[in-house]
Amino acid sequence: MRKIICIFLVAAMLTGCATQIEKEDKEKQADFTVVKKEDIPMELSGEMEARQEGGFELTFTDQGYLYLAKGYGVQETGGCSVVVEDCYETANALVVKTNLLGPETKEEATPAKTYPCVVIKLEECDKQVVFQ
Repeated sequence: MRKIICIFLVAAMLTGCATQIEKEDKEKQADFTVVKKEDIPMELSGEMEARQEGGFELTFTDQGYLYLAKGYGVQETGGCSVVVEDCYETANALVVKTNLLGPETKEEATPAKTYPCVVIKLEECDKQVVFQ
């Protein structure tokens, strides 16, 4: 019984922390660049490839830069893309909002497995990263 109560309390505390970050106000927009596939650091690229089937949310620092990677897992059609809708800082976090878009036309919807993802690059910071 104690274990169940302990697990419940830990889960409640973790949920409370996440809710607080999501409700914080934007302090400023974050300056970022979408990284081309060939410019992704090799170590990050390897980790993305290893996790591409199930999707991922990864952070990686290299030479003073912070790389944020979001993958949506396997899609059964081509023509999908990922857009960064917002990237901003709060008092305690860096928040990144992305969205998976389907093919715009039937011609783009090819029957092939794809792994849509996006990588953005920012100046390194020590705030918690929240993917939405």
